[in-house]
Amino acid sequence: MKKNILTHFFTQIITFGIVTLFVGYILLLTAPLKHILPLYFLFLGVLGGIIQFSDKISSSRNWQSIISILLVATLGAIAAWFFQLIELRIHTWRTGSIFNAGLFADEFTKAYTYLFPTLIIGELMRRLPNKIIVASGVGSFTSLLFWFYTGIDQSEITSAQVLKSDKDHPNVIVILADDLGFHDLSMNGNQLIQTSHIDRIAAMGVNFTRAYVTAPVCATSRAGMLTGRYQNRYGFEALPDPFPWVYRMRLEDFENGGNQREEYPWYNTTRISRRGLPSNEITLGEILKNQGYATALIGKWHLGMHPNYRPARHGFDYHYGFYNGASLYADIGDTTMEEAHLNQYLDDMQWQQLNYDIRENGIKQDVKGHPYQTSLFGNKAAEFIETNKENRFFLYAAFNAPHAPIQAPKKYYDELSHIENHSQRVYYAMIKSLDDAVGTITKKLQELGLEENTIIYFTSDNGGASYTKLMDNTPFKGGKITHFEGGQVVPFCMQWKGQIPPQQVFEKSISLMDIFTTSAVAAQAELPKKKIDGVDLLPFVKDTLQNNSPHEILFSRSIYAKFIRKGDYKLVLNPKSNHQHLYDIRNDFREQNDLWNQLPEKVQELQNDLAKWEEELAPPLWETFSHIAVDVDGEVYYFPN
Repeated sequence: MKKNILTHFFTQIITFGIVTLFVGYILLLTAPLKHILPLYFLFLGVLGGIIQFSDKISSSRNWQSIISILLVATLGAIAAWFFQLIELRIHTWRTGSIFNAGLFADEFTKAYTYLFPTLIIGELMRRLPNKIIVASGVGSFTSLLFWFYTGIDQSEITSAQVLKSDKDHPNVIVILADDLGFHDLSMNGNQLIQTSHIDRIAAMGVNFTRAYVTAPVCATSRAGMLTGRYQNRYGFEALPDPFPWVYRMRLEDFENGGNQREEYPWYNTTRISRRGLPSNEITLGEILKNQGYATALIGKWHLGMHPNYRPARHGFDYHYGFYNGASLYADIGDTTMEEAHLNQYLDDMQWQQLNYDIRENGIKQDVKGHPYQTSLFGNKAAEFIETNKENRFFLYAAFNAPHAPIQAPKKYYDELSHIENHSQRVYYAMIKSLDDAVGTITKKLQELGLEENTIIYFTSDNGGASYTKLMDNTPFKGGKITHFEGGQVVPFCMQWKGQIPPQQVFEKSISLMDIFTTSAVAAQAELPKKKIDGVDLLPFVKDTLQNNSPHEILFSRSIYAKFIRKGDYKLVLNPKSNHQHLYDIRNDFREQNDLWNQLPEKVQELQNDLAKWEEELAPPLWETFSHIAVDVDGEVYYFPN
């Protein structure tokens, strides 16, 4: 009896110690400092109550069962989290990077995933003979590790009937580049390279020279494009996973990036599990899926890493690619690749932290030989077309090129020997590879005779990253993460053979949100009842004599940085940088002549329109992670990221 009491007491002490230390560590990582102590003491109170309750029932014949179940469940959950910790440690050791504490901490939110299986295992271990205990324990442990390391996507995939293709429901392909500047393509005047496959899309249809994104940065722009709505309407206003591989950025990274360290906490207070495209927003994938389309995303997602926000939850039957904002294109040190390392902290962090990340419907893939990702995505897109050649299909090919890190195959690098600067040469080699991947997609359509029944869009999620010094977004001012034309105007072309007259140049303002509405109308789908900001472009490009503009007014807001374009005029506001500008865009598209002081009435008019629009918007769902300093024509602008 005395021995049982001592064992019981010892078990309680060990369990109490392990659990309290672990919970304290998790709180330290995930909660604001001012909340840690109250939460910790609340937990201790609850745990103390559990211990007291267990003591009261200890005289019962079943107390040993209860204690064993609780002990095994607790230790099982801790073991699962511990193996997550080990995995992350191995990853950072392999890549020479900082420990990824944030993603480990976020696993704490999945406690239920580990708790219930270990409860069952605990009861089985109490009741079964020793040999069976050992066998079941080994089997359960192996299964847990398999689930853990494969990373099976827990997203709920809703099924919908895929219908045969017909002329009234054209296939839809959206090809999206990442950080591609307006002037990076030969169709827009670049003389360093020829982008023949992308240029052909414009030649077969229309080249839009004033296509605006809804935000000059990756994720927010993609959210607006896929929903046909300003992402600000549903609070998607900052990156959902900024630097998701580093939960706490190093102090030197803040300093080097010009971040306002004294104004912003060391860590993000909103967990990854609460950052992503809201489930009640309807994407183009969902619209077309409900119309009998097979839907696929090939490439970069960047609209939420947590299972609640992944492609399967937003209308995509199939996903092959990665969830976050960037990936290595090939293994570091691959002798078939050329690499360029830039003198800026974001690039340094990416080389340190990223790996070659490929998942197929949530399952991590070990792709043999790690082929160059741009080519891999092009081939996967062509495979999807081949598989669905008899069906209606929607393909969203979201390439990550030419986003950093700067890596390109030698064969493309060698073709550009006329470019003297090594880093710039690698950058344009990435674009040549992207052009060939686009060619892989369009050639497959031609081969299968599907070109006449397919709408093809090609565009970029924001302007070129001019801060890399590899391109200059000619003829525009600024670049990515700024609200000048260089960050907001992107290359955009569209073809629908037999429906859109070829060789068109469309100079009026359009938006990437128009992809949603144009595609839905062409597919004869019913538009959502909520406010849709995109318009149908087909009437404008089918009737070449039409003088109306698709958008008389356009907005963009990223927390405090914002602009409004109305008619010929554009207002740019950035109170954090103490900048305010007014430009006559029609006559001054390079934004060189500031009219703020000359036209106060126009300033007031645009401010009033902007304020009225902002009244319609939801508050941001999560806070920005950092404030990036960007030099534009010798002046520093801060941008929330």
